[in-house]
Amino acid sequence: QEELNSVDHVCITTDGWTSVATDKFNAFTCHYINWSDEKPELKSKILECAPFDNKSTGAELAKELKRVTDKFNITEKIVLGVADNAYDVQASLDICKIPKIGCNNHKYNLAAKDAIKKCQKIEELQSKLAKIVRRTKQSSGAKRTLQECCEKVGIKGKTVLVSYCQTRWNSFYLAIQRA
Repeated sequence: QEELNSVDHVCITTDGWTSVATDKFNAFTCHYINWSDEKPELKSKILECAPFDNKSTGAELAKELKRVTDKFNITEKIVLGVADNAYDVQASLDICKIPKIGCNNHKYNLAAKDAIKKCQKIEELQSKLAKIVRRTKQSSGAKRTLQECCEKVGIKGKTVLVSYCQTRWNSFYLAIQRA
């Protein structure tokens, strides 16, 4: 808090997600440079990562954003907000009158997903690979068979396959690389 009190301007990033157990969470991080430090450098601090039981509307997210930024006395210091391009999050930044930009990684993900859909062979590969990964993660026998096959052909190291996650385009790349 002392560091945050000593800076004039901060940027914030926020993201929300739902866990495998269907519990919702929101995270708020602030980024700043303390120019009065002997060696000024960019710093990032997680303000809060907590369950969020309210409905994900712009108004509810704005209340949560204001609660967290007020708690750390930075509401008036915010010069920029960065978040994914989801309507509710962008609306919350508008409600709080925070200048904003959408997350470039989110845009890259949308573009990559669109490119994958346009190429039938890649989409087929993705589907087949997802089935193989799922099988080796759900069946200890399938996992053991994969490990035995890898050993027979001289593949050493990690033999657990990487899952594809639709919201992370690079996970498809990582899944292909590992396979």
